[in-house]
Amino acid sequence: MVSWTLKQQRDPKVLNRLQRTQESIYAQLQCLIPDWQAADGYWVSQAPSSQPLHVEMLEVHPYTTFLHMTHHFDGPTPIVSQPEAHVRCYHDLRIAEVTAFDVVQGIERVAHPKLPARAVQELSWQRNRSLEKWLQYLLDKGHCRSTMRASRSTAGHLEATFGKKNVATI
Repeated sequence: MVSWTLKQQRDPKVLNRLQRTQESIYAQLQCLIPDWQAADGYWVSQAPSSQPLHVEMLEVHPYTTFLHMTHHFDGPTPIVSQPEAHVRCYHDLRIAEVTAFDVVQGIERVAHPKLPARAVQELSWQRNRSLEKWLQYLLDKGHCRSTMRASRSTAGHLEATFGKKNVATI
């Protein structure tokens, strides 16, 4: 039988720190997201002193929302998106957690019966703390609900920003 809980490895201080961070992330997202129930929501925020922020609602359910946030930069390839933050928001609990910051993290296994619970907690806290800092940076740069503009699609906005030729090569 596999046990996911190892009492000797739980650290209440890490769990409390993680929960406070997730509450802070949710509060910061409340300042950015104009409509939590937009099933096909895609917004772009253009703050004067920052790269455009792209926010896409990937899944919308009554108590949870899964979203993707990124900046698009011109780079060696036509468009570079960084960071690639995937965030799951739990509206009834008023917390949000980062599930990945890039494609590799999106498929990386972060929980397994053989992994120490404390290590999984610490990794989760580090990722969520990084998201919290990035969200604070975005808010400090002037991104907010009032700077968010609805866009009909990811491709449509990318074409308007970078040109049809560059987007076709993605």
